[in-house]
Amino acid sequence: AVNDNRALFLKLSEEAADNGAKIIVLPETCITGYLSQDMRTNWWTGDGPIAFPLRMHPKNYAENCPGESTEAFGSLAARKGVYITVPFLEKHVDEEEGLLFYNTVCLVGPSGRVEAHYRKNFPWPLPEASWATAGVDEVVYDTEYGRVGLAICFDIHSILAKYARHNIWALLYPIAWVGDTELWFQNILPKNLR
Repeated sequence: AVNDNRALFLKLSEEAADNGAKIIVLPETCITGYLSQDMRTNWWTGDGPIAFPLRMHPKNYAENCPGESTEAFGSLAARKGVYITVPFLEKHVDEEEGLLFYNTVCLVGPSGRVEAHYRKNFPWPLPEASWATAGVDEVVYDTEYGRVGLAICFDIHSILAKYARHNIWALLYPIAWVGDTELWFQNILPKNLR
């Protein structure tokens, strides 16, 4: 599934670049997957609460950073001269805590390298409590278009205050939205941006 997802989003990113996109933002964890569309299956490491009837351990699907996806999208970004967010489930071995998993987005650019690496600061309480370790920092990167920040989905409830001091031009914000998008994007989010 991960290889198929990667191939699909590489194709879509290339089409976007060919049609003039300069910054391409992909959906949250689109490379490795998030939770199933029927909301019955979720990642689970065995430590967090069991919120879903079907569970999969992320260790066989998660990627390192840098890794196969950042390299593939970095190559495409270099070839097309664009920036692409690469959202995936990251695995990281910490000397003290062992194997950890993060909801991650990296920004690759025309250099072909990872320019920014962001771990979701505020995992969604119910589904991500069963696997995701929280990141701790905001991440900015200066593109030729302006300074960008990275955030992921549920972060939006708290991250804007952290980014206020960075004077960002754009927030690159992958999401896997569940719920009423019209209510959020037309009413609640604009009020939070004021």
